Amino acid sequence: MNSPIVQIFLRPFSRPFIFIDDPRETEDILLRRTREFDRAPSTIAFFKPLVPEASMVKLTTPAFREQRRLWQDVMSPQFLRKVVAPNVHRCASELVELWSRKCQLATERPFEALDDLELAAFDSIWIAMLGTRLTGLRDEMNALIDESVNAVTDKDQSVHFSKAPRSIMFHAIAYVNGTIERIMRSPFPAKHHWWIRQSKRYRYYSNFKDKEIDGLITNARLRFEKLTTEGDIIIKDEGDTCAMDLVLRREAIAFAKTGQRSPASTDTAMRDELGMLLVAGHETTAITLGWGLKTLADNQVEQSKLRQTLKNVFMGLPNHTSPSALEILSSSIPYLDGALEEILRFANTVPLLARSATVDTTILGYHVPKGSHIMCNAQFMNEPLGVLDESRSESSQTAWERRKGGDFSMQNISKFMPERWIKKTEEGIEEFDAGALTRLQFSLGVRGCFGRKLAMQQLRIFLVLLVWNFEFLPVPDDLNSRWGHQKILRPPQQCYVRLRKV
Repeated sequence: MNSPIVQIFLRPFSRPFIFIDDPRETEDILLRRTREFDRAPSTIAFFKPLVPEASMVKLTTPAFREQRRLWQDVMSPQFLRKVVAPNVHRCASELVELWSRKCQLATERPFEALDDLELAAFDSIWIAMLGTRLTGLRDEMNALIDESVNAVTDKDQSVHFSKAPRSIMFHAIAYVNGTIERIMRSPFPAKHHWWIRQSKRYRYYSNFKDKEIDGLITNARLRFEKLTTEGDIIIKDEGDTCAMDLVLRREAIAFAKTGQRSPASTDTAMRDELGMLLVAGHETTAITLGWGLKTLADNQVEQSKLRQTLKNVFMGLPNHTSPSALEILSSSIPYLDGALEEILRFANTVPLLARSATVDTTILGYHVPKGSHIMCNAQFMNEPLGVLDESRSESSQTAWERRKGGDFSMQNISKFMPERWIKKTEEGIEEFDAGALTRLQFSLGVRGCFGRKLAMQQLRIFLVLLVWNFEFLPVPDDLNSRWGHQKILRPPQQCYVRLRKV
């Protein structure tokens, strides 16, 4: 429509939706105008019946902030590196092992990758959050022990492999995701939600998920309460194996001192927060990796440069050895950082960011009544449409002036170009430039994605190990659609890889 702001009526008997397609204005709304905009009622309606006590479905109230404070150390660099990273690295290494076997069998023919990425991401997020190991990838490898592939002369024909049965928990989380998608498409989401909850399948998967997570919470809580009754009030963090351990240990310390429990630490609140992290965490990581591998296969020069950059950084490693989690996370690799940002930008995993106006306000000079639904485009693949500065908010103009009028790295904005995220210091040293473009993939501000740091760590470790071990060859056009399914998330319609072992 050639306008950065449009109004559309999407549902009967409801307020119109206001769509914003301007990165600078979106950043301002999410980051600096938090008193004017809050979590959208539509987002709450989609998720609240499934996880009623999760922070995601709460408005920005003191209760929300208390819950975030309880969980904030889960995303601390120290915890992520010490506890989470080794387990993520193990899952990524298992994916490399699985794909090495498939690479051998496929002989450079393409095969479908997204299911494997979802298994790897699910195994990874489960152990990070709950501390127990799943065997999804190992089961998949066992399914290939006696696998053979018929000889085919056409190298562009895809290969299909045997699959192991998925765990009940994997199906349960997948069912929750599917439920959210069905409700989102319904013109009457509340009634549709009620109808789904009456089904035997919903009750089975919901009860199974809750029972499994509740059991792990109960065991961990008893363990920490026993330590406090024995007088070990400090309970050092050496024993933390997952996010749940960290949060419950902190809660046990506080309870031993005050005799009071935070409402954010009830079993229901713990279960819902963990469930939300599982639901949101594994699928977003898998989808982003899927788009990332497709993008690298389409950009062979940049893929080769990334691999050579990694080899230069880790040149001291013995042959056939992959970098460790500590080596990957402690090394400064600006080109890798730039490649990750470009992958996130091209993936557009979460295409729209929803907010609701909490007061009468204005956006780009237009009056926006209280209660209006605001949908912000998270993708940044084209030059923004021209907007007069005087139509922007004061906070937006002030932030732009603080940048000293520097323009974004808009050169060839539709091209995959990790270099746009690199700048040189006065000494000529290359550094990652986090401000090269407006970054919206994880949203921004107090309602931004809570798991952003965990997701970036997962993506970094997985990407390094995959590019280190495989060349991602170009995929035939008929298996390489650039279209995605339009849902809350945007998975690729086709996600095939064609591998050559490095």
